[in-house]
Amino acid sequence: MRRVIFWALFATSLFLVAPTALAKSSGVEKVVQSLQDSDDFRVRTQAALTLGGSKSADAVDPLCQALDDDNSSVRAAAAAALGRLHMGGESCLTGKQKAEKNTSVKSAIKKAIEALRAEPEPEFTSKTRYYVAIGKTTDSTGRSGDEVHTLVRKAMRDAAEGNSNILLAPTAETLAEAKKRLSSHKGVKGLYLLPRVGAPQYADKTLKLRIEIAYFTYPDKALLGMLGIPLSAQGVRGKSRDIEDQLIEVASQRAIEKVPSFGSN
Repeated sequence: MRRVIFWALFATSLFLVAPTALAKSSGVEKVVQSLQDSDDFRVRTQAALTLGGSKSADAVDPLCQALDDDNSSVRAAAAAALGRLHMGGESCLTGKQKAEKNTSVKSAIKKAIEALRAEPEPEFTSKTRYYVAIGKTTDSTGRSGDEVHTLVRKAMRDAAEGNSNILLAPTAETLAEAKKRLSSHKGVKGLYLLPRVGAPQYADKTLKLRIEIAYFTYPDKALLGMLGIPLSAQGVRGKSRDIEDQLIEVASQRAIEKVPSFGSN
């Protein structure tokens, strides 16, 4: 049975055929099953690497569990996958770092932790018009840790990378660093985005989720305006983190698309 997912952006209704969502969800589940149940370490190794490219937060916990696999190749692949996925898992990596005896796995864990922590120096170009910092996401979904914030930031980063006019600021940038960077690029306008993800509402096979983004000047943080994005998905049978993730990603990308509108104020 096909399910249809749709979200409303103010007065505009967009439609997406659900097999895409189902394929993503069921695909990740099948790979996770291979990682957890296969008797062949080569299959488990490949499954771990595949999850590293899945762009799904649902892959984080299975990959963390795979750091306890009996085979060192699987453990190394799981560590590398967490670093590539970049959606969390630092705590489980650091927890295994000291206990791990295999030097190759230990090296993979170290590199994965570095990958999760590293952010390159922002590179301004002649096309850069907006320098965007992303504040800590207020998360009302009930999930633990920084999972939602990581998801929001990754989706925003992906959207910004597709727009040469927008450059994201590093996560740990100080206001002094922001002022120094922007002072060398007078034609670039700084903006600060503060996301809020509301609690998912499930009723009558419908998922509703509201995302709000506050836009400020940066680095002085004077409020420019708010963007509210009500989202919904129909044909949802029970709670689905995967569909929630898709809606959050859509809203986060939309927030980046609206940067020029607020940046021109």
